[in-house]
Amino acid sequence: MENENSDNSKKSGKELDTKKLDELFEKLKLNKFQFCPYCQSAVEYVWVHGHYQCPKCKNVVISCCGES
Repeated sequence: MENENSDNSKKSGKELDTKKLDELFEKLKLNKFQFCPYCQSAVEYVWVHGHYQCPKCKNVVISCCGES
């Protein structure tokens, strides 16, 4: 029975990448994540051609001066 349960846990999903989890936890502790007002995802905004945009939905979330 125990072997059966351990085999199921290996098959049930991806192995957790502890390094990636540690990086995400550090970012969360440092409050580097922001919530996108469009898709509601917790992300780090990306600087693209003079404005910040959401890396998931690609909407401009902080426009450059003069843009509306």
